[in-house]
Amino acid sequence: MSPIDTLTMSASVISLSGQTVAKKLYVNKHTGGTFSFSAGMVFFALIIFLLTSKGTFRFSSSVLTYSFWFALSYGLAVVGSFLAIKTGPISLTSLFNQNSLLVPVFYGILFQGEALTSKLIFGIVLLIVSLIFINYEKGAKQKNITLGWVIFIIISFIGNGVCSTVQRVQAINFNGEYKNEFMIIAYGITLAAIFIIAVFTEKKDILSNLKNGLAYFSVGGLCNGVLNYLSLIMALTIPAAIMFPVRSAAGVILNTLISVFCFKEKLSAFQLIGIAIGTASIVVLNM
Repeated sequence: MSPIDTLTMSASVISLSGQTVAKKLYVNKHTGGTFSFSAGMVFFALIIFLLTSKGTFRFSSSVLTYSFWFALSYGLAVVGSFLAIKTGPISLTSLFNQNSLLVPVFYGILFQGEALTSKLIFGIVLLIVSLIFINYEKGAKQKNITLGWVIFIIISFIGNGVCSTVQRVQAINFNGEYKNEFMIIAYGITLAAIFIIAVFTEKKDILSNLKNGLAYFSVGGLCNGVLNYLSLIMALTIPAAIMFPVRSAAGVILNTLISVFCFKEKLSAFQLIGIAIGTASIVVLNM
């Protein structure tokens, strides 16, 4: 990679971890505001694409279907990951979110005629082994994986996976056109939907939740927007075989280090081994 590509990749990894850290810092201090926080994140992520569009917006009704499906899956990913981070370790949450790439992979196999390769099978086997290690408890001493976390991470996993799938299909069908417009419409739909839910579920607390969460969801949202924007840039300059493994694996490693050393989350030796194997599965699946 060139120095510019290396700098872009580094900024992407930092943004990936930054949005996670912002959520964790918020949930460590506040108990409510799930939907207001999520709406705030989407709003600041939208700002990034409004700024990068430089006032240019070419509307095409043909992208609306893609924007709707991206908005639905993105909303699930944002809310699901927030609740997963709230109820479980950020290291494990990051690992499972990065493995959401399995969704577009299987979509390609089932609907786009792509081959089921030995590399894919090996990557899945590594992931299964990773799950076994993560859930193994010697003497049942430690339990930091709850049913609630499992449900939320599944929602986040599916949401992130479908997001990647829709982005890929849209890029292929439109030959790389309308990417900014597609994202702006999708962010707008997600923002409106989550904010409406926040109004009805948080009611009188919504203003205080927004005030309490502003410093956190502004940083998290900007990181999310920068991450998605840099992904579009790197797709044009860095081969996918390099971009996805490096960013995903580096993101998991960085989040694990932050989890252990900054947030003092306790992971067993088996879980650390599971994370290492899971990181290897990400690299194999993206090669």
